[in-house]
Amino acid sequence: MAVEIPALHIDDQERADQWAGWSYYRRYYVHDSVEEYAACDLLLAGLAEPDREGELRAEVDRGNLCAFVRLIGILVDDHRLDDLRELARDGDGRAFVTLMQLLVRREAEAQLRQESVEFPWATSWLAALLVRQGRVDAALEVLDSLRQHPDYEHGAHSRILSVLREADRVDELRRLADSGDRGAGKQLNWWLFDHHDVNGLRRRAADGDDLALRCLARLLGEPGDSVAAASALQELADCGHPRARKLLERFRSDAPG
Repeated sequence: MAVEIPALHIDDQERADQWAGWSYYRRYYVHDSVEEYAACDLLLAGLAEPDREGELRAEVDRGNLCAFVRLIGILVDDHRLDDLRELARDGDGRAFVTLMQLLVRREAEAQLRQESVEFPWATSWLAALLVRQGRVDAALEVLDSLRQHPDYEHGAHSRILSVLREADRVDELRRLADSGDRGAGKQLNWWLFDHHDVNGLRRRAADGDDLALRCLARLLGEPGDSVAAASALQELADCGHPRARKLLERFRSDAPG
């Protein structure tokens, strides 16, 4: 089953026809032309009726993505969790993600905990709900338990780092980064970038962190101050940073004029 990383903030719309934010619309409902949409509508006309669901499912089995969207929309609108779960059990990652999104939108914490017994990755969606509710420590606790699962160790750790960044737990990120956790170092760099911490990025870049160097150059160059960006890169290059000189040359070649 494909693993999708849950967003920390999820749109509150619930019904399937309010499509924004639902993965099954965003990623699977794709056509290249109005004519293709029209042909699909013609093919599926009437299949949304309850007595023709078997035909709709047959189209899904044939790989018709529009049919899949319509089927999942029916299951979401009718709150048919058992049917979504059965599809997920059969290995349909799209149905699993939809089930998780539905439970998070409805703040069904107990149900998410129950689902995690069968589907361990449901724990990451539980964590997303807890973060959404402001319960960051509880989210970190359930993610730490997921990290003990051999199949989800890396994914759970990545989610922990993301939660720490989103919750501004920068001291914890810094401790992990200082201990050699490269993922924590990346999240720390992006936190520093998001908070316009030039000095923090400069220190990390001076220690040889390539991402910090790129974040620093981008941050300084954003307001159009190419002089400041070039000066910072030149200073790091003069101190022997292995990539600063190459980045400086690229920056100057890309600069207007």
